[in-house]
Amino acid sequence: MPADDPHPDSNARSRPERRVLQLTDAIYAAAVSPPLWSDFLAAMSEDLGGAAIAMSLQLPGTMLQPEYYRARLDLQYVPAFERHFRLGLPWPMTDPLFQEGFRFANRLFPDDQLIETSFYREYMEPQGLAPEGPIAHVMVADGGRPISGISIQRLQGHRRFDADDLAMCSLLVPHLARAHAIRRQFKTSQRQQGVRADLLDRIPTGIVLVDRQRRVIVSNRSGEQILDRRDGVQLDNGVLAATGRENQAALNALFDATELKAEGDPSDDFAALERPSGQRPYSVITSPLLDSSTDFTGGDRVTAVFITDPETNADRLSSSINAFSQMYKLTPAQTELISMLVDGRSLQQISNERGVTIHTTRSQLKQVFGKTGTRRQSETVRLALSGIAGVTKS
Repeated sequence: MPADDPHPDSNARSRPERRVLQLTDAIYAAAVSPPLWSDFLAAMSEDLGGAAIAMSLQLPGTMLQPEYYRARLDLQYVPAFERHFRLGLPWPMTDPLFQEGFRFANRLFPDDQLIETSFYREYMEPQGLAPEGPIAHVMVADGGRPISGISIQRLQGHRRFDADDLAMCSLLVPHLARAHAIRRQFKTSQRQQGVRADLLDRIPTGIVLVDRQRRVIVSNRSGEQILDRRDGVQLDNGVLAATGRENQAALNALFDATELKAEGDPSDDFAALERPSGQRPYSVITSPLLDSSTDFTGGDRVTAVFITDPETNADRLSSSINAFSQMYKLTPAQTELISMLVDGRSLQQISNERGVTIHTTRSQLKQVFGKTGTRRQSETVRLALSGIAGVTKS
């Protein structure tokens, strides 16, 4: 075994504990920036006397192609390795021995028989690898199938691996496991964020998230389009603002109401912002996402601002309101009331246009509250705007 044939200067090398320090730093750097795995393997190769190292990384439960990283190996031989891996390597990587940590593969397949295998002739010999088994470790297996692992092989003419080398590699095992877990969590988070972003972009209502100073944190595609028009609502140096004094006063009142609502105040959080272009006003709703009832400080408060453009979303709004009306069995008069509220009209404006008293309009709205289980005008409007008919396909 390689452990019985140490290089004469092995005692001059640092102890395994010292050798591993630099490599662990490289491992955690690569966990958040995968291209740095190549740097880790290069450092590991140098520590092991110029060893050839192959590493594959794959997340369990996925059909994604593994990520391959190499040191002193030719990428053109990856297909040959994959073919032999599917057919079965001389040493079975499914053996639990490799999952326990780094092990000498010749414990499972003798080196003196390796030169007779097609794996040696087609993969090892063309790359100048010595005719002996590697030090190998399976980091992650999925259903018994190895999906992430490292194989370290000696090049012809380079020093043999010894017990200190194996001990050093073994000290890396828990760090590699943590790095893989970090990578899995990071990839999962990336995918979740991508799905959420795509979903938000499919919603025709503008959605803008702002902090306590009304600085925009993120916006969906519809929100960006609305803000870019600078027609009633806009960005001023990254801060959400309204066009004109009256609109700004309405927006300020809206945010003030939201601040109070986070404290349990029932103040309304719905407003209509007039547009200089003369088009129908935007319907704006605010809702706190993080408030003082959480463990976050006030500076972490995030408010969602929903901006509906009745001009560009007329068809979708109509479909959404009709679906809303059917779901809650609203009368035609009640449906008309909700449609006018979504358009940004106040209760007084609606009463004037319909030729009824404000008392009648409020009575109708209370009836809608009873049918929908809502308690405030803004809550009812938000519910009407959340209909699935309003979601786009792209």
